[in-house]
Amino acid sequence: MSTSVQGQVQAVDSRQKLQLLAGAVAGPLFVAVSLTQIPFRDGFDMTRHAFSFLLNGPGGWLQTINFILTGALFLFASPGLRAALGGRAGVVAGALLGIVGCGLVIAGLFAPQPSYGYPPGAPDGIPPKLTASSILHGIAFITAVLAYCATLAVTAWRLRQLGDLKWAGVCGGAAVILLAIPATQSTGAATVVIYIAVTAAFLATSGLMLHLRRG
Repeated sequence: MSTSVQGQVQAVDSRQKLQLLAGAVAGPLFVAVSLTQIPFRDGFDMTRHAFSFLLNGPGGWLQTINFILTGALFLFASPGLRAALGGRAGVVAGALLGIVGCGLVIAGLFAPQPSYGYPPGAPDGIPPKLTASSILHGIAFITAVLAYCATLAVTAWRLRQLGDLKWAGVCGGAAVILLAIPATQSTGAATVVIYIAVTAAFLATSGLMLHLRRG
């Protein structure tokens, strides 16, 4: 291999590792930044208010940045996932992860309207008429969740093809857990399910990206 070609290969390899590292950091960073804000937000109740509610009230700009940055990191990571998995499944998984990133960016730009008593003074429940911002946030969030579920499912299928049964199981399990979000939206457990499912998916993705990066 010539020196120039070898240098190009090393550059591609380094870029791919950086992309996978971005994918590993994205989810835990989002959760950490969100949790850090909660003690400073009067009236925020984790049994009633999802992380999206942090887009409202004083300091909402920080959660906006958190959403956009997390989405951007997933977008940056999508080519790395595609290359690491290879084949048509890699192309599909990479594209789906890009949709997840776009969904998070849009969700961060359009906040849900104040409700369920947050911020203090907001209606104690869902307002009778939803704002355009709230509707767009909801659509973007559900789109991101479904695309995330599909990303993990396709990744699990590809990893099983490659004989990596352990991580295929991790990704498949995380995909199933994510499906609980749309399935429980009309129940009283919806908020808690979101916290559990999203955190589990983020941790599974982080571990996967680091695993692929080492491989």
